[in-house]
Amino acid sequence: MPSINAIGYVRVSTNDQDFERQKSELKRGSENFGLQLIRIFDDKRSGADYHDREGFQNMLNYLESNTHIKAVIFDEISRMGRDNTEQALTYKRLNKLGVKIWTVGRGEFGTNKEDQLLFNILSAIADFERLCIRDRTQSGKKEVLKNGFTLVGRGKYGYQT
Repeated sequence: MPSINAIGYVRVSTNDQDFERQKSELKRGSENFGLQLIRIFDDKRSGADYHDREGFQNMLNYLESNTHIKAVIFDEISRMGRDNTEQALTYKRLNKLGVKIWTVGRGEFGTNKEDQLLFNILSAIADFERLCIRDRTQSGKKEVLKNGFTLVGRGKYGYQT
């Protein structure tokens, strides 16, 4: 089976996190699927920030100027991003370039209607998870402030909100 030229993309949300697990997964998945992994792009940004993720934008530009690349592999769909609308637009953009999306756990997302439906469902779940993460973060911040702390330590004079 001839190998398919591919690039990978990894993303974490904070500077405290690293890419090593995801990179290992991409390398393992690429070998299992017969993908020739040429390069891996990365970002340390929220999955909702599509246009502000330099690595993601560089990846898209790279694909447009390197037509021999026919696949992008992600650890999972949420690593691509967490905005359902942007996911769908990116999926269509990559399909027009003849680039398939792969994930380590799922394999290839083709262009048939079932794969497109599954991709949209998984993207919607990633978007929903983003909203849940935001809600939990806001709730945690309110609880900290309610107990007399600021986001950097205890508030002066027992400040309460």
